[in-house]
Order: sequence, then structure tokens, then C-alpha cells
Amino acid sequence: MVVKNMDEKDQDVKIYEMIINTIIEKKIESVETLVTIMEEKSSYSKVEIIDAVILLKDEDKISLSLEGDTEKPRFLTFIFSETSYWYWGIVVVSIMSLFVTHFISENNYPMIYIRYVFGFIFVIFIPGYSLVRLTYLNYKLPYLTQILYSVCLSIFIVMIIGLVLNFTNYGLQQKIIIYAILGISFSLSLITLIRSFLRPYN
Repeated sequence: MVVKNMDEKDQDVKIYEMIINTIIEKKIESVETLVTIMEEKSSYSKVEIIDAVILLKDEDKISLSLEGDTEKPRFLTFIFSETSYWYWGIVVVSIMSLFVTHFISENNYPMIYIRYVFGFIFVIFIPGYSLVRLTYLNYKLPYLTQILYSVCLSIFIVMIIGLVLNFTNYGLQQKIIIYAILGISFSLSLITLIRSFLRPYN
């Protein structure tokens, strides 16, 4: 017999209360919809959420269907929903990075610091974060872990891009590197977005 300590019991109570409150507030009718929303608004993993849902169903505290929503939402509706805010964050930062790179010269003080900030985020975070979102689509990583993985993977991706471009006719030109990072980041993000949209209906 496994005896839980007080912290574990408190965590169980919190997830049960959060599930019940979410069902009431969002008027959720299916397990898949509940799991998707809970993953976005909490730090609990998919397994923890499903285990808690099963326990609540067994105790007749909630009543949800096991099937997905009967009507599939439109893709345009999905990409502008709260679930896809991360994607638009990548788009905004990428566009701003392109803008400041093209229109703020290195001699333009103090505006050059804006270029440094957006350039740093664009190179050191965005490509890795896009890959993390795709790789861990079905898992909820802690925010600090996401940041660490994103930075490490971004450095790796940029190094690979530089290595590949070095053997082409373009060479290591700044604009070419920026466009390469942009293309990879957008491609990974779009694939993740499509997979997230199709996931509940596979």
C-alpha cells in the first residue's frame, strides 16, 4: 500500500477542483476537449489529467463522453484561438526581427539595442522553441525546461544552418542566415499547428 504525503494529496485535490471548475466554466462535454484545455491552462501532464478524469468519472463526480466533439472546428478558427497564441508570438517576433535588421543600422543609437534584443530572441530562442513544440506536442514540459531546451536546440540549429550554407555559393551572409532561420522556424511551427489541429480527431 502506497501512502501519499500531504503535498501529493494537495496536488490531487487541486487537479480535481481545476477539472470540475473547467468543465463548468467551459461547458465541456468530451474528455478530449477537457484534456486539451487543461494542458494549455495548467502544468499537469496529459497522463495526470487523464488519470484524474478517470477517477472522477468512477466516483460519478463528472459525466463526459469519450468521443471528441461532433463538429470539427475550422482551421482558421483554431489558429486564432487561445491554443495557438504561441504561434503568433513566433510570427510577431520573427517579423519584428526582420524589420529591425533591415531598417535599423548598426550606427543608429540607441535604436540599435532594439535590434540586439529582437535579434537575440530570434536566433537563440525561436528555432529551438519551434522544434520543442513539435517534439513535445503530447507532453507538458515545465516552462524552465522549455526555455533551456529551446536555447540549446536553437544554437544547434543555427550551427547546422551555418555549416550547410558554408558549402553553398551563398556563404555565411547575414540575410541568408536570417531567411534560413525564418524558413525553418515557420515550417516547424506550421507543422506543429497542423498536428495540434488534427490531434483530437486522429
